[in-house]
Amino acid sequence: MPGDETKKPDGFSLPNIIEVSRDGATGHSWEQQSFNENSALKVKDSGDSGYDFFVNIDNIHLLSELKSAKGPNIKTIQAKYKFGLVLIGLALLNDKSKEQKNEDSDETESIFSTIAKMSKAISPVIIPMIDTLGTLDIHDLVSAMQEEEEY
Repeated sequence: MPGDETKKPDGFSLPNIIEVSRDGATGHSWEQQSFNENSALKVKDSGDSGYDFFVNIDNIHLLSELKSAKGPNIKTIQAKYKFGLVLIGLALLNDKSKEQKNEDSDETESIFSTIAKMSKAISPVIIPMIDTLGTLDIHDLVSAMQEEEEY
């Protein structure tokens, strides 16, 4: 499918992240990106410059997390959500690129469709996951590793 080929970037560079809101207040609306309340991330090939990452900042799960937030925590939660999804999208693009190098892939579903589906599935847990991982200390990790060894 044209536009589904992944490109290897010339070193590390941040992708073009575009916030999409329900009403278009960000300059990009749900209607333009075919988003709804559950949509999370859409990646599009932007040509030679790489990819555009469209993040739904009015996702129902993000808005739910924001209800109890106050002050600077709002921006922190939004950033966790946005960058968490973008990192997952980048990881999937990278994996697809490696897969194409190692074998002939006959996948009929495009990587962009896969990213949209996976980000939608992950969006309810992305912020709690980041928060939980951020609170772990070495004691928690050692205990978890010891429990795994017992099985």
